[in-house]
Amino acid sequence: MKTIKFLLVIITLLLINPTSFSQEINSLDEIFMSEKYVVGMVYSSEDEIICFSSTIKSNEPSLFYIDKIRENGELLSSVKIWTEEEMTEMTVYEAELIQDKSGVTSLYYVSKIRESDTVTFHKININDDLELDFFDYNWYGLDYPSVIHGRKSTNVIVNKDGGAILSYNTSQDSIRVIRFGAYGEVLFNNTIGRHPQEYYQHNLIPSLDSVGCRIVTRSLDPNSVYYDCYCFGPDLNVIDTITKVDVVSYPTLCANSYSDIRVNPFSGMAYLISHFSMPAFGGNPEIYHDIVMSVYDENMVQLNYDWGFHTNTTDMAGEKHTIDFGSEDDVFMVGSIDGMIWGDLYIVHLDANLNKKGELYFVHPERKQTPLYLVTCPNGGCLVSTDGGNEVTGEAERCVYKVTISDFLNVDEAHSHGFAVATAYPNPGKDVLNIRTGLQNARVEIYDLSCRLVHSQKITDNITAINTTSWPAGTYVWKVVSNGKEAENGKWIKE
Repeated sequence: MKTIKFLLVIITLLLINPTSFSQEINSLDEIFMSEKYVVGMVYSSEDEIICFSSTIKSNEPSLFYIDKIRENGELLSSVKIWTEEEMTEMTVYEAELIQDKSGVTSLYYVSKIRESDTVTFHKININDDLELDFFDYNWYGLDYPSVIHGRKSTNVIVNKDGGAILSYNTSQDSIRVIRFGAYGEVLFNNTIGRHPQEYYQHNLIPSLDSVGCRIVTRSLDPNSVYYDCYCFGPDLNVIDTITKVDVVSYPTLCANSYSDIRVNPFSGMAYLISHFSMPAFGGNPEIYHDIVMSVYDENMVQLNYDWGFHTNTTDMAGEKHTIDFGSEDDVFMVGSIDGMIWGDLYIVHLDANLNKKGELYFVHPERKQTPLYLVTCPNGGCLVSTDGGNEVTGEAERCVYKVTISDFLNVDEAHSHGFAVATAYPNPGKDVLNIRTGLQNARVEIYDLSCRLVHSQKITDNITAINTTSWPAGTYVWKVVSNGKEAENGKWIKE
């Protein structure tokens, strides 16, 4: 009898979706896998990418590499930047892979000899054959802090004149900004004192003329969250201060917040990506971590904002290099659905005003991926590098994979590359089942294991929240139907 019941369950599930559960059989279609972390990527040609990579091993110095790969994943060449001996004597505080307007790719970094108090600033020009030309800037950061207060306390941008701008939180709790000439000389510098309620982290972004710069700081006001923008001229004098740039449209108490800003080089509009914690207040629910995307005009006036992915468990986003631009109206962002260390990917394609063109998810019971870097492809779509692993084998899986425009537009194409077009969370859950999808003209249907339809409704929002308080504990099958065709399905467990 038990065997018959088991077969009935299997038959029922096949009737609900003959193609089985797509979310559980997805296998990420990576183009490149390595033991190294790929933390920077730029295209040197239409199908060749220069990668900045690192290894981190316990009780051993971190090693850094420049790799060149084809878009199909073929490794063309690799060079180690510093030897093991050099890395035992040197600390690299900040390293940024930047391609300037002339197409030259360089690695900018701040470093310190461990037996010295002097901090120095350098550039490495990367030639096509991966020959590295080292260049030292004429600067010694005697006020550079001995303890780095979190990430984004040091920033680098490159100007159109070939010079660079460096900003950092000083040991005196101020922010210093330095403009260098093309030959490494210090042209100008300035220091702004932080307000007591300003956060240590700050963002450095280009000015509209690509000669000056802007620094954006976040408040620590206990009653609201806002950003102040300091605008510097070519001589680094402050020419304007824009106060209280809102991130969200209502006041919030942030227990933890990380935010990064990038400027779209095609339009000059600034995009902020953030994630933070928020306790319940004023009838709003508690949000443990949430991804927020905001867009600002050239005067840092907020034009629009949109929630990314949010749950009551840990999410990961807010990284500067998890957002990039293909054109004035082509924005890509990647985040993680769940897990500070191991996660499930969320990738979104947006227009200039953050209206969503498409969403993709990678949800796998064994393989977990956390995004590290995103870069748009010259021919459309984007590349994403991840830090991941297999929870069954325990093996690390760090890879680079490509997302095409067709993945966002065609369900079958997305499935063929291992992506889902809808997802359910939290899973397992208790009182609520959230169905998230960017599909239009869609509905969600929920079945129990006896093939009985227990819930059905039209999808009108990005996230459909279903109250499951009265449902018995057990396993359910959900599916999303779009334009009369089943697009996605999966199992959901109620505890």
